[in-house]
Amino acid sequence: PKPVTAKQPVTEKKPPVVESAVIEQKAATVETPVAEKAAPKPTLPINSQTIETEPKAKIAGRSRRMFGEFAQEQPKKDEKIDENALSSLIESKLEALKERAKTETPAPKTTEPVDDQTFQREQPQLYPIIDPDYDETPWWKISARKYGVAVALLILAATGFYGFVYPKYTQTVRFERAEELFHANDFRKAKAQYELFALKYPLDPRISIVKNRLEALDKLQEKENLVQDKLHKLMERATIAYKQKRYLVPEHDNAILYINDILAERADYSMALALREQIVNHYFEMAENALEANQYEMAVDHFQKIRQITPDDPVIADQINRALELRQLDERLQKLSQLAKAKTDVNKLRQEMERLKSEIRSEQQKLQAIREMQKDNAPVQAENKNRNEKEITGAVTAPKSVIENSGSTSELGIELVAAPAPIKLVEETLIDGGKKHYVQKNKPEIAKKAAKTKDGVTMILAECVVDTNGEVTSVTLVNGADDQHLNQIAMESFRKYRYKPATFNGDPVRFKSLEVMAF
Repeated sequence: PKPVTAKQPVTEKKPPVVESAVIEQKAATVETPVAEKAAPKPTLPINSQTIETEPKAKIAGRSRRMFGEFAQEQPKKDEKIDENALSSLIESKLEALKERAKTETPAPKTTEPVDDQTFQREQPQLYPIIDPDYDETPWWKISARKYGVAVALLILAATGFYGFVYPKYTQTVRFERAEELFHANDFRKAKAQYELFALKYPLDPRISIVKNRLEALDKLQEKENLVQDKLHKLMERATIAYKQKRYLVPEHDNAILYINDILAERADYSMALALREQIVNHYFEMAENALEANQYEMAVDHFQKIRQITPDDPVIADQINRALELRQLDERLQKLSQLAKAKTDVNKLRQEMERLKSEIRSEQQKLQAIREMQKDNAPVQAENKNRNEKEITGAVTAPKSVIENSGSTSELGIELVAAPAPIKLVEETLIDGGKKHYVQKNKPEIAKKAAKTKDGVTMILAECVVDTNGEVTSVTLVNGADDQHLNQIAMESFRKYRYKPATFNGDPVRFKSLEVMAF
């Protein structure tokens, strides 16, 4: 419907039906000045915007009130309606609505529109119809409200457990921990736990046990203090003796004596163990140096001292056995060197004997020549008898000492022909060539039960007598092993040896052979 103005005449005689919606629509369509128009408000999301318009209920109530006032002013059916009065009433209501709109509309911006600028009518703003019972609270707030009570109950239950159950549990755990340390002989930590238990829980039923434990620990502590003082004094004496190099002597005042006293009282005393280890290393180094210098006696002596310090050490026992066997081997080598020296002396004697033999041979040749001359010149021999005797006697004066040993002499007092003698037994260095030759040399088969030393060296020295045919007739053990089984194996092997027959001055002889066998 078009807006009603005051100048419009009323053409109908019937009273118009005025409704609140028509009045509100007229109020909305009334043009307002440009300066009085309100600036449009920014639209926000539905969930977060605040609807600034009046609710529908308020708008409907205001319309009913206006309609009531208008209805009260309407004349009854029987009365005659004054058209001018009705128009004036409508205009007054519209003016009132305009004034109210002015008061509720915010102040316009300071900028004024240009004269030739035209403004379009502002479209009415649409607002969503919101259910007054709709709750826009976020889901997490609703969940918090729902589960808040449950969480509070859980917290209350946990507080009750901590306040009533946990203290008793802690008491039991602390007591059991103290008992465990006490029975494990960790008395220092056990005492700390017992003292803490007695301080926090003096009314506990087990407090009597705790007090008894503390008293026992105090007595043990006193005893431990006495032992520590004793060990400290012994350690001081041992250190002084070590610095003065009194490791094992004198008998009643040496470092090892004090160290053994400490270890007898406390086997795990670290300072005493470390000092003993230093002394053992000292003797071990000296023993190794002696071995390198072939001073086996000194090495054995140092190893014996180490064994005196640590009698249960199997390594030291092995080292002593090694040093002893090296010493035995050295002694055997010395014997062999003595034999070699003796052989050298025999060689010198042999050379001297050869020289004497050569002289005897030359004299024999001279005698043979004289005999031939005697046969050829028998008459002349009688005349020159006295002269020949003098010449021959002077020529054989030098080897007389050797010739006297012979059983056959001529009328001139010299050996003319060597008498047959039995086969001699000579040293192997005296045989022709000065060296023996092997024909067969069997390697023995060692039985599984044969003893072996750590280094695998066991030497057996024997003297074999070799016959003229090169076979061994007898074996004599010079230096054998501790194991008789090894000695027997070696002697049987020596008997199976075969040699090249030897001669002495071209004659077959027996000779002695010195044999060595190592296992």
